[in-house]
Amino acid sequence: MKIEGIDHIHIFVNDLEGAMKFFSDIMGTKFIGPIDHRKSGAGRTIRVAFDNAGIELISPTIPDDPVAKYMEKLDGGEGLGSIGLRVPDIDEAIAELEAKGVKLERRASGPGIRVAIFYPENAYGVRLELVEYDTVRPIAVANVGMLNQLPWFEGQSS
Repeated sequence: MKIEGIDHIHIFVNDLEGAMKFFSDIMGTKFIGPIDHRKSGAGRTIRVAFDNAGIELISPTIPDDPVAKYMEKLDGGEGLGSIGLRVPDIDEAIAELEAKGVKLERRASGPGIRVAIFYPENAYGVRLELVEYDTVRPIAVANVGMLNQLPWFEGQSS
């Protein structure tokens, strides 16, 4: 399977602002966030923050959110949510992972992007996401024209 690189890393946290400060301080990056994100129809509400290195911090705001339920399984209730890998041919990559016994959880797509998410059980406990797109990172595209309106956070070492 050809992998072009790590696209993003999801980290599930309880204290979004604390995690933003921690990762900003150790990595020297700026985060955009926190941003409330609601997924209509799914009764889902999370808060997110992301930086230009590909770190996306995710914090559930309601206890029955799927992220909150997944976090209950994590050691200490927080940690790695998934690793997103950019691939040039998602169908080929899916077939290869499935042939190696990694079970597909779900697919998603949007304008210019295709995503496949795999269960972590046959991947050493890591939920893998495959992403295929031909443009800049989709998060950048989603925020074009909004950068001056977004809540920027730049941590300060203490």
